[in-house]
Amino acid sequence: MVYGKDIYLPVLIGVATLNREQMVYLAFLYAIYLVSQRQMNVRKLTILISCFAAWLVVFMGVRLYFGFKPSNFTWTLHLRHNLGIGNLTKKIIPLWIAEVAPCVALCVLAFKKSNRFFQLSFLSLALYAAMFFLNGNMWELAKFLPAFLVMIPMALQTLTGEFAKRI
Repeated sequence: MVYGKDIYLPVLIGVATLNREQMVYLAFLYAIYLVSQRQMNVRKLTILISCFAAWLVVFMGVRLYFGFKPSNFTWTLHLRHNLGIGNLTKKIIPLWIAEVAPCVALCVLAFKKSNRFFQLSFLSLALYAAMFFLNGNMWELAKFLPAFLVMIPMALQTLTGEFAKRI
């Protein structure tokens, strides 16, 4: 995105969606990047639409090929798992305190000095975390990895004292 090689994003998102559906978040990050850097134009908008189209084609293509199988992994199941006292006290809270909370704290410290891209991206993680809570087990942080695409570089700004340029 930064170096203008965004033409490859639709292919990247399409291929990555074969592994994880949440790769659509990369398209949202791209949209945030374009808006924050004031780079939205016809070419970039076409690439952005292509990113969402690539995700949708792969997402639906897999389902059309293998069938729309009912899933046991419903919102109610995830709520029950994520709010279960055993999972909460033994898996979720310790993991999130050790892995996510320090990174979030560093991001909060970097927020005011960060550029608009990091600010908007970090704010978008609230929605991503809520969707993760409803659609995943909170102790399976591998499914939360797209959030770390924003949090790690933002947290590193605090640790190094070097902040991305503001536009």
